[in-house]
Amino acid sequence: MGILDTLKSALGLQRPIQPHAAGPVTLTKEAAGTVIALPEGVGIQVTTYAMGDGRVARFAESTELPEGHTGPALILSSADREHLRGLRIHHDGHAFHLTVELSVQPTETPNPNSRLYITSRNWAVGPPQSFHGAGAHPPLVQRLLSIEGVAGVLLRDNTVSIERSDDTSWSRIDAEVSATLRTYLLRMGRPLTKREHTGHDGLAAAVAEVLEERVAPMIRRDGGDIELLDVTDGVVRVRLTGACRTCPASTMTLKMGVEATLKEAFPEEVDSVEAL
Repeated sequence: MGILDTLKSALGLQRPIQPHAAGPVTLTKEAAGTVIALPEGVGIQVTTYAMGDGRVARFAESTELPEGHTGPALILSSADREHLRGLRIHHDGHAFHLTVELSVQPTETPNPNSRLYITSRNWAVGPPQSFHGAGAHPPLVQRLLSIEGVAGVLLRDNTVSIERSDDTSWSRIDAEVSATLRTYLLRMGRPLTKREHTGHDGLAAAVAEVLEERVAPMIRRDGGDIELLDVTDGVVRVRLTGACRTCPASTMTLKMGVEATLKEAFPEEVDSVEAL
């Protein structure tokens, strides 16, 4: 986080970022002017195709206009329109290319080795998704974990929590995370989707509800998350992820926050809380 951003945050001057859904592909003013200036009966054909772990777009003049269209046009198939959702087509005076509007706000957390990035786009649909180490991770996660010094990633809605290795500069990670997220969108990447499968019933279901309503919002605000694993013989077992996974204050959070809340809600049924 830069000095100016830090001052704005401390003084309460930094506007909160509001996420927005990916809308239909649009033209910038420069691109629209270029298309309008095309000769009669000529359009710009936009085609997307797979390359590596993403997609790229190709722009070419074409006289094969949609049926009934006589003026300049942007020609896309319905499939390509879908791939290009959330992007803008720009012309820089020489060629067409894709651009994307993305706001990324790095935010410090109680864990000095974890940072929360609040953004204007969604990265995960459904429950939070946490990743560490090598594995068959989705492309976005692979790219984030490949950044030098990044040890873990947590995706939730429009936020990205990053865990770093000790002695790694946050300023460099900030720049690379922002660039990685932007590149992922320009390569027509989509939010990761995961279905909610709690499998909890009875007391566990009630505990899960209290965690979601009274505990999780505070933990998520600090770049972490909490997952209920099970409730057995009065012992609630949870998993802390994101900033909470390696936070020095996680034990205090667990005992004075999670355990105290659950004991208050279930005085006869919850004895303790353990993190696995």
